Amino acid sequence: MTWPLLGYPEKALVRNEEALALARERKEPWTLVPTFFWSTILHMLIRRPEIAKSQVEEGLRLAREEALVATISSNVFWHGCTLVQLGKLEAGLIELSGVAADLYQFMRSPVGSFLFPALADAYLKARRRDQGLQTVAEGLKVLENSGARLGEGELRRLKGELLMLDSGAENQAEGSFRDAIEVARRQSAKWFELRTTTSLARLLAKREKTGEARTMLAEIYGWFTEGFDTADLREAKALLEELSR
Repeated sequence: MTWPLLGYPEKALVRNEEALALARERKEPWTLVPTFFWSTILHMLIRRPEIAKSQVEEGLRLAREEALVATISSNVFWHGCTLVQLGKLEAGLIELSGVAADLYQFMRSPVGSFLFPALADAYLKARRRDQGLQTVAEGLKVLENSGARLGEGELRRLKGELLMLDSGAENQAEGSFRDAIEVARRQSAKWFELRTTTSLARLLAKREKTGEARTMLAEIYGWFTEGFDTADLREAKALLEELSR
C-alpha cells in the first residue's frame, strides 16, 4: 500500500494485479478476501470507485459464503464508501451507519488510518459538515493515541474541505490545508501532498493569490512521473492550466 502513497500508482496497480492473480490461483477464501479488501482500498485511494466496488463485492460475497464473519463489517463499510463516491449518497450512508457500531473498536486501531478519512470523505460528499468534522476530530485523536499517523494528512485536508462548506471559515480551511501539506511532506506521502496542494491552490486562486497557487501546484505536479490518467493528477493539471491563463 506504500507505492500509491509515495506517488507511484502504476507500480501499485501492477503489484495489486500480481497479488490478485496469486490469490485466485490458490483459491483460498482466507487469502482472497483480504486481497480483495486491500485492492478495494487501493482503487478508492486513486479514486476508481467503479473498480473498487467490483472488488469489494467479490470479497464480500466470498466472506459471506465462507462465513468469514470477522471481515464482513469492514467490507460492508468499504462498499458503502464506494456507493457514496458513485453518487449514491443515501444508500452508501445507510450502509456506513449500519456497520459503524461493529467497526468502532476496529476504527480505533492502527487500521483506522484508512477508515476515518474514508468516513469523513463520505460526509463531505453528502455535505454533512458537522458529522464530518466530528469524524476528523475523533480520527486525529485515535491516530495520535495509536501512533499510526498514516491518515493524519488526509484527515487534515478533509477538515479543510469540510470547513469550506461554510464560506466564513476560509482562514481556518487554509490553515488546515497547510498543516496537511506539512504532514504529507514529513511522511513523503506525495499522493496526499498533491491532493492537498490542489485544494489549497483552488482556495488561493479564489482569494486572488494566483501566483502562489500556480507555483506550489506546478512544483508538486512536476514531481510525478506516472499516474497521469488518475483523477487527482487530471484535476491538478486542469487547475494548473486554468491558473496559467
